[in-house]
Amino acid sequence: MFTNSSKLVPFLALLISTSTNAALFDRGSGFIYDNTLDITWLQDANYASTSAYDGDGKMTKAEAQTWVNNLSFGDASEWRLPSAGEATPGFNQTSSEIGSLFYDSLGNVSNSGQFLNTFQDNNLNIPQSFLNTELGLYWLDEDYDLAATRSWAMWTSGYTGNQVVSAYGYAWAVHDGDIANNNADINNVPIPASAFLFGSALLGLMVTRRQAIQ
Repeated sequence: MFTNSSKLVPFLALLISTSTNAALFDRGSGFIYDNTLDITWLQDANYASTSAYDGDGKMTKAEAQTWVNNLSFGDASEWRLPSAGEATPGFNQTSSEIGSLFYDSLGNVSNSGQFLNTFQDNNLNIPQSFLNTELGLYWLDEDYDLAATRSWAMWTSGYTGNQVVSAYGYAWAVHDGDIANNNADINNVPIPASAFLFGSALLGLMVTRRQAIQ
C-alpha cells in the first residue's frame, strides 16, 4: 500500500510542474516576456511601420539595425534584433530566437503559408496575440559569417538562411530579460484551479490510505 501511494507523489509533482511551464507572458503595454529565452518581445512585430518610422516596415539590414538601436519603447531602450544563435540553414531550426518563437512557442509549421501569432498566456489563462506579424523575411542580429555582404534572416515559411544586406525585410525588436516585470518570479505561476483540485484529491487519497493501514 505504501509503495503504490508513493508513486502518486512524482506524478503529482509532474502534473504541477507541467501546468506552470508556460513560455510566453503578456506583461501589458506592448511587452511579451519569453521565459524560455529570457527575452522580451515587442508585441508589435512591425512597430517600425506602426510608429510611422517606415511606411511598410521593410528595411535593409543597415536600416533595421539603425532603427532598433535607437528605439525607445515605454521606459526601455537598448533593443536589438533577434539573435541567430547557433543557427544553420534550413527549416525547423529553433536555435535562433525567432525560430524558437515561431516553432516551439507559437506552434507554426514549415511552408504553411501563414504566421500563427496567438498563444495561451497561462498566467492570465486567456489567449493573447502578437500584432502585425508579417509574411516575409525578418532580419536576425548577426551577419552571415561566410560573407560580409549577407546577414542571417528567417522567413515566415520557417526557413532560416542568409540574405544580402541590401534586401528588404522586417525588423522585430527584442530586449534581454523581463524588462516589464523585473521583480516577477516567473517560476511561481498560479496553478490552474483544475490542477490544484486534482492534486488535492490525490493527496487526500494518499492520506486516507495511509490512515487505513495504521
